[in-house]
Amino acid sequence: MISMGNLLTGVIILNGTAAGSWKRAITKLNVEVKLSPFRTLNADEKKTLGKEVARYTKFLGIPTKTS
Repeated sequence: MISMGNLLTGVIILNGTAAGSWKRAITKLNVEVKLSPFRTLNADEKKTLGKEVARYTKFLGIPTKTS
């Protein structure tokens, strides 16, 4: 996990549990979101993360690439 002082950033929370981390890299053309789960995610969890990445894309207003 990435930390800034006492503030944790880039944490994936699923069902109230830390399930991984994520980070982003913004370029002129898009934002790349890199997901690093701590374990294998099931289909529902992958679907949920996909929806959240799409929501983040909409918020930023630029295309997103997930890795």
